[in-house]
Amino acid sequence: MEDAYGDYPEFWRRTERSIHSDFICRPQVLELAGNINGKDVVDVGCGEGYVSRLLADRGASVIGIDNSNSLIAIARKAEAMSPRGVKYFVSDATKSMTPIILPYSQDVAISVCVTPHLNSEQLYTYIQNTATLVRPKGQFILAVPHPDRFVDRAISRWWTFEYTSFPDKLDVQVPITLYTSQGKAFPVKAYPHSRQEYLKAILAADLIVKKTLAPLATAEDLKSFSHMWGKESELPFYLIFDLVKNV
Repeated sequence: MEDAYGDYPEFWRRTERSIHSDFICRPQVLELAGNINGKDVVDVGCGEGYVSRLLADRGASVIGIDNSNSLIAIARKAEAMSPRGVKYFVSDATKSMTPIILPYSQDVAISVCVTPHLNSEQLYTYIQNTATLVRPKGQFILAVPHPDRFVDRAISRWWTFEYTSFPDKLDVQVPITLYTSQGKAFPVKAYPHSRQEYLKAILAADLIVKKTLAPLATAEDLKSFSHMWGKESELPFYLIFDLVKNV
């Protein structure tokens, strides 16, 4: 992940919505988090800090974690220019993060579209390690690309990718190119994961599924950069798990 993300820092640097998930997925994640004023929130896989800043603007005490040195450097620079009190750390979430964050210390953990960059084994450890940071009865919001979109050839101009026979094949990477609203491209290889694989990893981490969301693009979304949209108002491109840490 470090090489892929570190080689394309300008793709991720932003202060407003510019990529697909900024429109359909991230607003729903923030809505699920609810009133986070005064809460401790960790953004795992924070990248250059876009969501971390939005969380801090809502009054949360935020820690951002990512394994990309270059993106954390961008996040720290943005924090220095416009202080929000966000603390950023370079750490690999597929390994223990407790040297940086105490276990059971966070009210809310958030992960947005990190899992495509993890193989099956890493997926389990990632969810387990993130869950370890959350207090009993705390919230873990896990947002992932919708598994169905890897197989049904749904049309979108925000991303293009080859298709797989998934879920028959596990740990086979799919070449994907993501695009910003300004036409910047980010090529990457992603691991598709099935809904069943996610649920197994969630249950193994002693998490309870409170609800799942499969958001669609709204009429307001479609007005923004209308040339980029395809089937997003009809088919969900993301799946969001609202999870509760068991006692």
